[in-house]
Amino acid sequence: MKLYLDSNVFISFIKEEVDKALNFRYVDSANFFALCRNEKHELIVSDLFFKEVEKIIHLNKQDVIEELVNRRNIKIYFANKKPVKEQILIIVNRYAVHFSDSVHIATAIENNAKFIITWNKKDFIKANQLINSFTPEEFLDIL
Repeated sequence: MKLYLDSNVFISFIKEEVDKALNFRYVDSANFFALCRNEKHELIVSDLFFKEVEKIIHLNKQDVIEELVNRRNIKIYFANKKPVKEQILIIVNRYAVHFSDSVHIATAIENNAKFIITWNKKDFIKANQLINSFTPEEFLDIL
C-alpha cells in the first residue's frame, strides 16, 4: 500500500519526541516504520517533505534515504507527479487548509497514496473527503 509520509513522523522519530501528554511519539513512529518494512508498504515522500526535514532537523535528502532505505529497509517512492497550482488552490479555498498542507494533500492524491500518515492530523482532517489521514498510532491500530 502506498502511504504519503508527512515530515513530522520522520522528525519525531529522529528527535525521539514525546508529546505534551507524555506519549512517546518516536516509539509509535518506529513501530510504524517497522510495520512498513514488514508489510512492504511504500512511503511516498515529496520535495516539501525533504525541505521540512532539512529546515527542522538539518538532515538532507541523502541522510533521510540512508536512514529509511539503508538502515530501516523501507521502500520509499519519490513523489514524481507534482500537483498543479490550481489543484492546491482548490484545496486551500474549498477545504480551508493551509497552503503547505494543501501541497501535501495534492501531492498525496496525485501520487496515488491511500492515506496520509501524520502527527498533525488536525491539519488534514478538513480534507478527509479527498484523502484520509491517520497518525502512526492509528494506522497501527487499524491494521
